[in-house]
Amino acid sequence: KDDQGNDWKVWFGGDVQGIDSEEEAFLCLHRLGGNSQLAKDLSTPIVKDISTIPWEIAQVLVEAGEAKVDDFWLCAGYAGWASGQLQDELERGNWFMVATDVESIWNMVGQDLTNPAGTDMWVRMMKRIGKESMTTCMPDQKFKDEMLKQWVMQKLLCRSQPR
Repeated sequence: KDDQGNDWKVWFGGDVQGIDSEEEAFLCLHRLGGNSQLAKDLSTPIVKDISTIPWEIAQVLVEAGEAKVDDFWLCAGYAGWASGQLQDELERGNWFMVATDVESIWNMVGQDLTNPAGTDMWVRMMKRIGKESMTTCMPDQKFKDEMLKQWVMQKLLCRSQPR
């Protein structure tokens, strides 16, 4: 909950200034676009029709009636790369590049998760890009999923409870 009593669903955005950092970074993804000129002016576009905005500003937009909490995905932390690092990871095969559209990204990631660790989203995405075999070929994957689930429970879900 924020200071106005609004419930914000928090996503793990990455480990840079994330949940274990002394200086946490909270930012919001949104698709407000032309619906709010103020949001557009204060946002940073990342891909067509999806932008980021600091959480503090998103809260002001909600309080001013310019947006609703559900218009935003609140992320704790973010992922970042040094110069050339992402290219190196692509060349090693750590990532899969696929063509997609904004609607697919927004709808796929925004679906309700049945597993609080988020591994069900990963499985859905791997199936969607034709890499389903990678979700079952790791004999200890279920163990890793359970470890991630426990980490999420301890670090994210329990931490977000009112104190």
